[in-house]
Amino acid sequence: MLDYLGYAADFVHTAADAHAFVDERKDVDLVLLDINLGPGGSGTDLLPYIREKNNYTQVIMFTSEDKLAVGVECMRRGRRNAEKIVL
Repeated sequence: MLDYLGYAADFVHTAADAHAFVDERKDVDLVLLDINLGPGGSGTDLLPYIREKNNYTQVIMFTSEDKLAVGVECMRRGRRNAEKIVL
């Protein structure tokens, strides 16, 4: 669908592949990131790494978990400025 609309879209299957992709590509505008990446890492762990490599990349996290703590942890790990988030 994204290709049809004129966007370039790539995907990876594992946390290790995601690390390599982020290291190789500096032109990523948006990442759709699942919290559960299976063995080898989680989206929650990968989020600060993405932010460190490219501060301009926007990240949308998603999960099937319904725990508020998961959302709060993602906000903490992905924040740009600690003073902006008050919990």
